[in-house]
This record gives sequence, structure tokens and C-alpha cells, in this order.
Amino acid sequence: MFHYLVAVLAVVFFFLAPTLPWKMLAVGVLLVAVPLFLHEFLSADVTGDRRF
Repeated sequence: MFHYLVAVLAVVFFFLAPTLPWKMLAVGVLLVAVPLFLHEFLSADVTGDRRF
């Protein structure tokens, strides 16, 4: 869940960043956060967290 929030904040920061080094930092954060989020999303349990 936190990877999703970090990715969204990095995209917002990318568009608000005034100079190129800050934009590069945002891209670096995205390069780490997006694959982590995709791994978390794709490996999620299909049945859900509740076990009845």
C-alpha cells in the first residue's frame, strides 16, 4: 500500500519540481516504487485476507 502512495507522490513531485536534478530524483523513486507496487499487486492473494 505504501508503494502506491510513494509512487503517486513521486509523480506529483516530478511535475512540481523546479529543476532537472529534482525531476531525476523523482524518476529514481518511481523506478523503485513502481516495481515494488506491481509485485505486491500481482502477488496478492486472490481469495482475500479473510479466511472463513
